[in-house]
Amino acid sequence: MKWKLHELQKKIYDSYYSNDEYINTLLISRQSGKSYLLCLLAIEACLRKPNVIVKYVCPKQKMVKTILKPRMRELLDDCPDEIRPEYKENDKIYLFPNGSEIQMAGTDNQNYDSIRGGTSVLWIVDEAGFCSDLDSVVFSVLSPTTLTTNGRGILASTPDPDAPEHPFIKEFVEPAKAKGILFQYTIYDNPLIDEAAKQKVISTYPGGVKNPKFRAEYLCEIVRNYENTVLPEFDDDTEKIIVSDQYKKPPFYDTYESMDIGGKDFTVALFAYYDFIKNAVVIENEYVLKEKQNSEKIKNGIKKVEAELWEEKPVYLRFADNNNIILLNDLTDKGMTFLPTRKDNKEAQINDLRIKIMNHQLIIHPRCKTLIYHMKYATWARKGDKSINASSYKAFARSADGGHFDALDALIYLIRNIIYGKNPYPKGYNVSHLDRQSDNSHFSRISQKNTHQIVADLFKVRKSIKS
Repeated sequence: MKWKLHELQKKIYDSYYSNDEYINTLLISRQSGKSYLLCLLAIEACLRKPNVIVKYVCPKQKMVKTILKPRMRELLDDCPDEIRPEYKENDKIYLFPNGSEIQMAGTDNQNYDSIRGGTSVLWIVDEAGFCSDLDSVVFSVLSPTTLTTNGRGILASTPDPDAPEHPFIKEFVEPAKAKGILFQYTIYDNPLIDEAAKQKVISTYPGGVKNPKFRAEYLCEIVRNYENTVLPEFDDDTEKIIVSDQYKKPPFYDTYESMDIGGKDFTVALFAYYDFIKNAVVIENEYVLKEKQNSEKIKNGIKKVEAELWEEKPVYLRFADNNNIILLNDLTDKGMTFLPTRKDNKEAQINDLRIKIMNHQLIIHPRCKTLIYHMKYATWARKGDKSINASSYKAFARSADGGHFDALDALIYLIRNIIYGKNPYPKGYNVSHLDRQSDNSHFSRISQKNTHQIVADLFKVRKSIKS
């Protein structure tokens, strides 16, 4: 059926059949014929072998009727009667004469439960970036059906410009991109849209190609709403600079730990040191705990990371959220003292963090995956957000990983409580041979702007958070 496809669809078709990845992840521009291609692959899988099942999921149950059914009708228009499937409206199933099936469902209202169980040779999630419960759909409903069939999966979508933290991005797009196996195609790859049509589309967006929604929907970029983003300075370019495992540790330094205490959310501890000469905070590792949180488990987890990082070097200071004094007392009784941090003036503390990010005075080891994710995608809660009882924008929204951007709170406590004026070098130590700039000088690229100008720039980005 490949002859039914246009050139971009054929390119994706060939790539799918020529690789052996279990999950194929596709970011593709609007109006590129994505659903048409996915339906064709589903039909081919059913025609190639009798008595097999393809499971096809999309965001809304009504999309089966309004989007998928018309695509199937178009694909099957010239299908011989002896192999043409019959559509079972009540069950949302295409039943082929050879016994194969395409089972369809939306993720809204957990309609995906209707296709739970059994086996499949192929599962497809269409518009995955807009599906609710995507983690559960993929890992609990779809993936188990291929365990005995050597089957495969496809997730395809345009990015949702309003949800850059969606599990589709974190769990599938970013890992596929890191491995070099992400399929990504923009409006400029679409052979169905000529230059005049492209310019017409661009002109409909205020700001044209710079418009975030255009960049998400037609350039397939993961964009963030800067009016609602907590750390807009931590963009892709800055991440490439300050996330590194190449920073050279100084001969003398003080170690710090900070912890945000969870409950139903994550407990996150960060392990850092302060480079006095370069005025840089270096975060070397993190400890993240979601379930079975208690003082003994937290202490053991933290001690293990300390030993791996610093061996016998004592921790200079530890700070933690002040919302669970009982836990902190338990840790103290176990020989691990965390001082409760102040939490007032949160926006001022975040602005201090943003300035450090702008000046590249914060270095993060790549293994701190939760911290990096929370910094990149943290957003402010809308006023009245019932999911977190937010009374104002000073609370963070819930994160797509099931937390509350808890690692960012731990980072704020860390930046707030480091004693920047303490010199760890022995009296009389000659520091003249120590380069104030790192061996990789971009780690310490201090802005030439004065503090007043930096703060002014911050408020240009975000004068206030609208509820």
